Amino acid sequence: MGREICERFINDILRKAKSKVYYFSDKKNGLYSYYGVQAKKLKYFIEDDEEIVKLCEKKYSTLEICVAKLLAYCAERENYPPAIYIYARIFFNRPIYIDELKRLVEKK
Repeated sequence: MGREICERFINDILRKAKSKVYYFSDKKNGLYSYYGVQAKKLKYFIEDDEEIVKLCEKKYSTLEICVAKLLAYCAERENYPPAIYIYARIFFNRPIYIDELKRLVEKK
């Protein structure tokens, strides 16, 4: 992988975002479930990106697991600020603000 995949991943989110705020918590269980609700919601943003989907199919059994691993990789290994923002917001069960994400991408 690499930084380019991280940038592409975040740009896919920004390109497909139809709302200004996204909530990723699992309201039914009230629990943090990283490979559950969050990954299912995040996969929507990348499922039409052929390059990322091909990369995912090579390494992981499902797109949900791949999205979760990709986000963790971009945040932890690449230290990519937009990915760190998403990762932290999901971890602390807070909404993701698309305007804030755009600001982080533009800041580079």
